Amino acid sequence: MNKQEKKVVIIGAGIAGLSAGSYLARNGFDVEILEMHDIAGGQCTSWKNGKFTFDGCIHWLIGSAYMNHLWNELGALEDIEIINHDRYSTVHFPDGQTLTFYTDPDKLEAELLRFSPGDKNEIRNFIRTIRKMSKLKMIDPDAAIGEKSFKDLFVLIKFISGFIPHLKWFKISAKEYSEKFSKPELKTAIQNLFAPDFAMLFNLFTFVWLSQGNAGYPVGGSLNFSNNIAANCLKHGAKIRYKSSVKKILVEKSKDADKAAGVELENGSIIKADYVISAADGRTTIDQMLDRKYHHPKLQKAWEILPPFDPLFYISLGINGKLDDPPSVSGSAIVFKEAFDTGGKKVNSVLLHSMAFDETLAPEGKSCLEIMCTTDFDFWNNLKNESSEKYKKEKKHIADKLINIIDRDYFPGFKSKIEKIDIATPTTWVRYTGVYRGAFEGLQMTTDTIKVGMSLPKQLQGLNNFYLCGQWVEPGGGLPPAAFSGKNVAAIITKAEGKKFKA
Repeated sequence: MNKQEKKVVIIGAGIAGLSAGSYLARNGFDVEILEMHDIAGGQCTSWKNGKFTFDGCIHWLIGSAYMNHLWNELGALEDIEIINHDRYSTVHFPDGQTLTFYTDPDKLEAELLRFSPGDKNEIRNFIRTIRKMSKLKMIDPDAAIGEKSFKDLFVLIKFISGFIPHLKWFKISAKEYSEKFSKPELKTAIQNLFAPDFAMLFNLFTFVWLSQGNAGYPVGGSLNFSNNIAANCLKHGAKIRYKSSVKKILVEKSKDADKAAGVELENGSIIKADYVISAADGRTTIDQMLDRKYHHPKLQKAWEILPPFDPLFYISLGINGKLDDPPSVSGSAIVFKEAFDTGGKKVNSVLLHSMAFDETLAPEGKSCLEIMCTTDFDFWNNLKNESSEKYKKEKKHIADKLINIIDRDYFPGFKSKIEKIDIATPTTWVRYTGVYRGAFEGLQMTTDTIKVGMSLPKQLQGLNNFYLCGQWVEPGGGLPPAAFSGKNVAAIITKAEGKKFKA
């Protein structure tokens, strides 16, 4: 190591941590990434069960077609095929009705009008907005990092002037918007498409990106994607140390401001550093690794106002053959006749996602299938602490009930095709990634987001040389915000050292 190189320790080898590490390494820093698990990726992961590969993250990837230089810089899509579906999701109702949300606005409009002709005015308003937003020239997120030019300013002004009319969609949630429709089934369908509290503006953007072919699925799944970024990180000289849980962030006291000076691992070993970045769970970082001694009022307010994404009850199935359901981006929403208890929480629907379109995940003639629904963290956490045996028995009981209902009422015969089954609860995600209460994407992008800001502080008051990056400082979650967050922090540190940041 060059003695002039500054040492940076990064906690967490998820997408944000890998991104920060890759950019810092190529800018001349001595980078060491510490990961609690034995693989990279964090929540962007897959796992093997026999000959089946079960995926835990990517359904669509924003930036798969254009404005994808970030993924190219990180090597994320190297030698990876992208699949674009013509369906976002299909909703199956208990009375046999179905409603398909197509990615093409024309086909989507026709389908919605077929399903609910009485709602034609609001349907046309919805589709008209998607078409108008599709014509906006999107701002490159890297504009916040790179040098500004008059061209950048012109693009920004043009985007803002075209975007202002759509800001009203920021003020209404998916649940509130669903009330604009008269047909009950359409209300239910709108709520099932998105998290009910999510601001509609960002749901509209999903359809915009899908219609443009810019939210495709990377063949090979999440771990394949994460491994590419990890390999890129290593190529630039960063080091990744696995099975290395951080217990404490070391702080040097000072009259003016304290300074992060390294970390202590759970095994007691000490790693000194000039900078510390936490790409781990934000609350765990502040509450445990820093003993609640440092925070930032804007960050604190955001964590109080914005709810985390609901944790999931997640069933992965390996089946002989494939489900008789057309391939789609997000899978099929199965609406139940009666509310179903997923463990301390009653839900009216589950998501059933056939991964048969990705033939790399299963042996020839077989396929993988996911069943997902929201659940209650405390229920599973308390049950597991009470009795491991009761915990295992209950999760199998709920999975069996769900499978029986789907087999009986929606896809008869699929149960007999099941060869492998894997069940994850919120405590599973905590065990492997340390995420707060099993939230699968950090903070939700609600109508309250505007009160706290789209991007939250990366530093804490009174603590120098320490930064946060990842989904707990980027409301809305998802892979692009995580990766950009890591890049932003890398740029901040590089410029603090008086160097020009290079990608």
